[in-house]
Amino acid sequence: MKRVPVYSIGWIARDILSWERGFRVHSVFPKSIYVELQGVIVYDIFVSRIRSEAGVTIDDTDLFSTGIRDLTRYVSKGDYVIFHGDLLKLGENLELDLGKASIYIPSMRKKVEVCRNIYSWGDLDTLIKKIFNIAILIDKLHSEEIEILDNMLKTIYQLARIRGDSEKLKEILRKCIGLGRGLTPSCDDLVSGIITIYNIIATACREEKPIEIDPEDLRRTTDISAYVLRNAVRGVLYEPVEKIIQVRESQDAINPIMDLISIGHSSGVMFSLGVLAGLSYIRSAIL
Repeated sequence: MKRVPVYSIGWIARDILSWERGFRVHSVFPKSIYVELQGVIVYDIFVSRIRSEAGVTIDDTDLFSTGIRDLTRYVSKGDYVIFHGDLLKLGENLELDLGKASIYIPSMRKKVEVCRNIYSWGDLDTLIKKIFNIAILIDKLHSEEIEILDNMLKTIYQLARIRGDSEKLKEILRKCIGLGRGLTPSCDDLVSGIITIYNIIATACREEKPIEIDPEDLRRTTDISAYVLRNAVRGVLYEPVEKIIQVRESQDAINPIMDLISIGHSSGVMFSLGVLAGLSYIRSAIL
């Protein structure tokens, strides 16, 4: 039995673990595990340094000391997941030790300060173009994804110019769900970024109605992507997104954006650009 120390656990994931029900491994990849309850993914486990409110994080800088290079060697789809004391047991070959794990609870600034920071950011469009060009330069985007981004951003900007409401934005986003390639289709990653930031900022700064996603729309995409989209609706934060919200100048957001870009092949890029597009829409149409 391999025992591995956990770097961080999000407060949402910790709360879910306390349910002590029949969790199973939904799917497993070299650096990620998705855990389900009654067929629905409820939290994730990642080999990473990026903390999440809904995830368990294994420090990726400590791989050689822990001996974990490939989670698929230890865990299989359908394995039982049991939480007891400080140990999270996955199947018969892997235990995660949560005894020294930090609990990630975002320390958000006051509403008014967050809103003031976002409004004073300056030129967001230039930042979006810079991140877009960086992603192309490091080969993080396929031609299909570039086309999706181009069309989606144009549509959102047009809606922002006429100060369209959240229902119109929701309709645009729902049509995009399920489009693209990957375990999380590229359009879903973009939509997740937009909804995450909208449901955090717009609801806090102007008491806008949060964007919801109809369960029927989630049927058009993968289980993993549906999980990410449900988290977006809840406004679940990754630590880099929290840092983006807190910066005072748009250029200061580049480092946390680069942290997001490191996730997956194109998922982090699409999510990051979704966050920035969502911020641009909020500033133009709402604030």
